[in-house]
Amino acid sequence: MRVTNQMLSSNVLQNIQRNLGSMQKYQEQLSSGRSVSKPSDNPMSTVRIMSLNTSIKGNEQHKKNIDSGISWLGATDSALTGVRDVMQRSRELCVYGASDTLSDDSRLALAHEVEQLRDNLMQIANSDIEGRHIFGGHKTTDTPYVEEAGENGETKVEYKGDGGKLNWEMAKGVTMDVNLTGEELFTFEVDGEEGEEGNLFDVLNTLEKALIDGDTDKISNEILKNMDEGINNVLNHTSVVGARMNRLEMATDRSFEDNLNMTTGLTELYDIDMAEVLMNYKVQENVYMASLSTGARAVQPSLVDYLR
Repeated sequence: MRVTNQMLSSNVLQNIQRNLGSMQKYQEQLSSGRSVSKPSDNPMSTVRIMSLNTSIKGNEQHKKNIDSGISWLGATDSALTGVRDVMQRSRELCVYGASDTLSDDSRLALAHEVEQLRDNLMQIANSDIEGRHIFGGHKTTDTPYVEEAGENGETKVEYKGDGGKLNWEMAKGVTMDVNLTGEELFTFEVDGEEGEEGNLFDVLNTLEKALIDGDTDKISNEILKNMDEGINNVLNHTSVVGARMNRLEMATDRSFEDNLNMTTGLTELYDIDMAEVLMNYKVQENVYMASLSTGARAVQPSLVDYLR
């Protein structure tokens, strides 16, 4: 086959272009710090990188859910502490008010304190975090407990929330309830009375009235018994909240470890070995310069050069 100057020039230019492209590849890796800038660079690594990026974003969202859950349960735990303090003080007044030796003025003073404790309990029951009521179930934007006038003219505290549970995803396929409803916390089953329920507000209202009326028998029997049932219910739910917080704190540690492992894997796929790429770049640069030098010698002047 006859080799012409045009064929020789074409081959030289193709080789130079190919060597320049290889040098440019390493130059891009050095400037970006990444081994893969487009899918065609490494299809297998690209698939793994996309999968890891998706997993990392999902893990970050789960971490946000966990942090929100811890904040919600922290607010709930603080409210439970307030409820326990109110009810323990109310029980002390209940025991003190059951004494037949107290004067009417002393019982009236106790009744006034019980009234203040009930108002404090209602304030706690309407606690919110960032404008969302923690005991309202799904109705987080509505005030869960309100005072309404009863049939006999006495005020009665009514629950306006629902029994909805806030289920937040803490990991892939794993959800957890992060809330207590008002019905769970402030309502309890009356011991010995099947199907009968009481609530802490009614207990305090009944105690206040019994103190004013001087009904010591009712205070020492029915009211004290119901108050103990209500306090036990609060203590049980305090344990539940504590267990959930411990679980979320452990989930936080796992989420951090998972994110660290995935980020490390992504770094190994994405980031370049600077020393290796720099060495390859210098080698390719020498190849490119050699191809230029060889091409200059291979493409000799033709007759056309002399006719110009």
